[in-house]
Amino acid sequence: MTDIDEQTKIDIPDPPGRFRPARLAVIALVAILVLGEAGARILEPRFPSIPSWGSDDLDEKAQAMVELEGTGADVVFMGSSAVNRGFDSELFADVTGLSAFNAAIDGSSPRLLEVFIEEVVEPTLDPDVVIIGLTSRAFNDNALTQQELFDVYLNSEGRADFLGTASVKQRLEMFAARYSAFLRLRPSLRNPKQLLDAIRGGNPDSPPEIADPPYEVNELWATRMADRSLADYEIGDVELGALARTVDRLKAEGVKVVLVDLPVVEDDWAALHPNGVADINAFHEALAAFAAEHAVDLVDTWEETWPVDQFRDPVHLNQVGQARLTRLLADYLADAR
Repeated sequence: MTDIDEQTKIDIPDPPGRFRPARLAVIALVAILVLGEAGARILEPRFPSIPSWGSDDLDEKAQAMVELEGTGADVVFMGSSAVNRGFDSELFADVTGLSAFNAAIDGSSPRLLEVFIEEVVEPTLDPDVVIIGLTSRAFNDNALTQQELFDVYLNSEGRADFLGTASVKQRLEMFAARYSAFLRLRPSLRNPKQLLDAIRGGNPDSPPEIADPPYEVNELWATRMADRSLADYEIGDVELGALARTVDRLKAEGVKVVLVDLPVVEDDWAALHPNGVADINAFHEALAAFAAEHAVDLVDTWEETWPVDQFRDPVHLNQVGQARLTRLLADYLADAR
C-alpha cells in the first residue's frame, strides 16, 4: 500500500445492528450477571441461612453474647452438642439465682473452645464460673468434624469482623454481600444438593424439634459420628493441650473452672469407638488425671445411674435428663461456695 493509499484510508463504521466481538462479550457478561442476581434473589428464601461464623450455632451464640455485652453472665456452660442439650441455663438461674448462659457449640472441641472463650465468651460475658462438659469425643486428636469446624471458625468473616482483623478482601466481600444475593449465596450455589432443593422449592427451615423424642440410635448419625468424630481414636497433646491452656488461663484470671464428665449410654456409645469401652475408659482416666494435675474441680456424673429413658440418643440427654443434670450442677456449685 502506498503512502497516498494509507492517508486516504477510510474507517468505515460497523453497520447498524452489528456489534464488535468485545462489545458482545461485555453485553453477554452483564446479561449473565443480571440474570444470576435475579435468580439468586428469587431462590434466596428457599436456601438455608449462610452462617458468617462457621455454623448456625456459632452465629446464634455469638450474636446472643454480643447482645449481652455489658450485662454478662455469672456462669457459662461450654462444650459440644452434649452440653447444648445437657444444661438448661434458665432452670439453672432459677435454682441458683445466678445468671447463666449456655455457650456450647455443636461439633466443637477443646481447640475451638479455647479460642472462642478467649475471643468472644470472656470479652462479652465476663463469667465468674465456666463449666466445661466433656465426653470421650472431645479428646480425639484425629477427629475430622472437630478439625473442620475449628478451621472454618478461624477463617470466618464473622470472627474477623468481630475482632476487627478482617482483611481488605474480606471487608470488600462483606460489603458487596450486603447488596448482592448472588454473593451472599455463593456457598449454597456451589452445593449441588442445596441448589437442587432450592430449585425444587424445598423449605430450608429445619422441622420443629420434638421436646422429648424417644431414645434411638439413628443409623446416619451413628455412622457419621463413628467415621468423622471417633475414628482413629487417639488421646494426645492436641485437644488436651488446648484444654490445659484454657483452664490455666481462666484460673489465672480468677475464673472458677468446673469440668464435667458427662453421662452417656455406655454400651451404645462405646460401639461407635474403634476400641469400644477401652477408648471410653482411656478418656475417663485422662480426664481424671488432667483435673488432678491442674487442680480443677471435676464432677463425675458416672457415679450415678442414668437410665436410657433420660436420653434421646447415646450422648444427648432429653428434657428429663437435662433437668436432672442441670440441678446436679446447681447443687454442686451451692455446696462448693
